[in-house]
Amino acid sequence: MAFLLLYIEDMVLSASTEALLQDIFTRLQSEFTVKDMGPLRYFLGVDAGMTNCKPALTPMNTKAKLPATTGVAVCDPSEYRSIAGALQYLTITRPDITYAGTGIHKITAYSDADWAGCPDTHRSTSGYCIYLGDALVSWSSKRQATVSRSSTEAEYRAVANAVAEYIWLWQLLHELHCDVPTVAYCDNVSTVYMSKNPVRHR
Repeated sequence: MAFLLLYIEDMVLSASTEALLQDIFTRLQSEFTVKDMGPLRYFLGVDAGMTNCKPALTPMNTKAKLPATTGVAVCDPSEYRSIAGALQYLTITRPDITYAGTGIHKITAYSDADWAGCPDTHRSTSGYCIYLGDALVSWSSKRQATVSRSSTEAEYRAVANAVAEYIWLWQLLHELHCDVPTVAYCDNVSTVYMSKNPVRHR
């Protein structure tokens, strides 16, 4: 299936037909001030300079804990940012890659956290990913702002971040008249009990 791309100021629209693309643009125009910049002329590619590298299932140690003072600093962080940005761009502008198009069933959020995983600060790392149907639409992995006193507290912070993100997504879809059910998953039983206790929601 071919997808048409249209550039509107700082936003790229894609659709499977010209009529659908025009309908989306007309609806946006009725709500916001937008300007049609015409067909997209430049499409980001994914080039990490690894064309001739030997493939591996996981090209790094997933269990390593790296202190801030060891190792060699990355000389050009823009290369990583370019790859991550290109992948994000592809997931947004290529629905045939990110989503099969069989309908949006629900918003599903998954969250997880380690406990005191940073060897320098002993802070935990939160992570979440949110799916719209089968498509991954939002994700995050970052160090928590404070030191958690237990694994339950670290997991609870991760759940709170994930729920805040998927509520924002749910409200966005609601404003677009697309109401879908939402569900969040966490692998820590104590955190689930804490989430259900309104006394803890201060």
